[in-house]
Amino acid sequence: MSGAVRGFITRRRVLSSITGAVLVGLFGGFGKVFGQYFAEEFLAWITMRL
Repeated sequence: MSGAVRGFITRRRVLSSITGAVLVGLFGGFGKVFGQYFAEEFLAWITMRL
């Protein structure tokens, strides 16, 4: 009984860690793309002001 429960908890922990890693990767990629776009727009705005 306790072995099955322990296996279930371990499996859930692995799944949740995988899900967390995927989410971090997605948000990291989104942040990188958004940051790059924002930096380009900001630079274009500055050069237009000069």
